[in-house]
Amino acid sequence: MKHSAARGPGTWRVIPLLLAFLLSSPLARAEQDVRAPELAIFVGRLAEVRELDLDCGRGCWNFDSGYRLRYSVLEALSGDAGSHQGGFDFFGHYGLPSFAHYDTALLFVFKDDKTSVMARYLAFPVTRTKDGAWAFCGDPYPEDVSRSNRPSLHRVEFEAPVAASGVTSGYRGDAWWPGWSKGMKQGQKRCRKAALAQDLAAYFQSRAEPGYNRVFLFADPEEQDPPHE
Repeated sequence: MKHSAARGPGTWRVIPLLLAFLLSSPLARAEQDVRAPELAIFVGRLAEVRELDLDCGRGCWNFDSGYRLRYSVLEALSGDAGSHQGGFDFFGHYGLPSFAHYDTALLFVFKDDKTSVMARYLAFPVTRTKDGAWAFCGDPYPEDVSRSNRPSLHRVEFEAPVAASGVTSGYRGDAWWPGWSKGMKQGQKRCRKAALAQDLAAYFQSRAEPGYNRVFLFADPEEQDPPHE
């Protein structure tokens, strides 16, 4: 005959003590202190651009250029968009990004305890439609995504023609300027295949990653030539 282990009152008193010890351990506290940055997704109108000074001194080289962007929030789709009214940073390897040359854009912005930073290469110029939605003209979804997993594209008419931002007009003579996004040219009034902002937000929310500044550190502090790409 098999005997099961008895669980007396003493056993049950040990379990809360063990849990209390685990929760108070340095490892548990460290995991609680490390919080993932919070993501906000919203449509905004560009109000200000300021290029950042990213000189890191000798022994390092900045892989990215950086800009401080300030947008007025027009419509919040997810997260606390109001916390980004003061501005946020964009870091990228190819100068001022294309979306910043438009009056309005769909933005993915992360905020942690120290800074607010845009998602890595994830934003879309959008324009309001006559139905009151916001839309990007084109198919922005990855080519390897099956059609069954892609949000539907829509035929739309814009409430007003696609407009460029006057804030960044001076940057359009820069050698890095990528030109207008295909399908989102100035003055465009209609789109046969448009992605709605709420679909873009839902699809890319789990795929967004913070786009922090990237710095290359040289093994020899006297070396200053950037790494070959």
